[in-house]
Amino acid sequence: MAIRPTFLVLLGTWKVLGAFARLIPRRPLLKEWAHAGAFFIYTGAIASHLTTGYALGEVGLLAVLAVLTALSWALRPPSRRMWRQTPTAPLATKPAPRRAPAPSVPVIGTHRPANAAEATVGGGQRSIH
Repeated sequence: MAIRPTFLVLLGTWKVLGAFARLIPRRPLLKEWAHAGAFFIYTGAIASHLTTGYALGEVGLLAVLAVLTALSWALRPPSRRMWRQTPTAPLATKPAPRRAPAPSVPVIGTHRPANAAEATVGGGQRSIH
C-alpha cells in the first residue's frame, strides 16, 4: 500500500503552514490548531508505518515528534493559552440555576383579605373562600 505523491505534497504543505502558524504572535487559536494538526500527522504516520510495515525504523522518530508536540502544547505558558487563568481573567463558572417564577394564581391557604371587614367575618376569624 503506497501513499500517493500528491498526498505527500499536501501533508508537507500542511506541516510548513503549521510551523509558520506557531511563529505568528498573539494567535492562540491558530497555534492550538497547528499543534493538533502536527499531532494528528505524526500519529497518523505512526499508524501508517506500523500497518504497512514500511520503514519501521522511522516509527521511533515519529513517536518522539508526537510526544514533543504534545509536551509543547501542554507546557506552554499561561499567557499563550486560549483561556487564561489569571486574576484579571477569572475562570468561567457555571451560571446559577434560574428559579421558577412565582405563580400568578393564588395558592390555597394564602388568600389575603381585600379589606378589614372581610378579615373579621365570623367573629374575628379568617374565612376560607
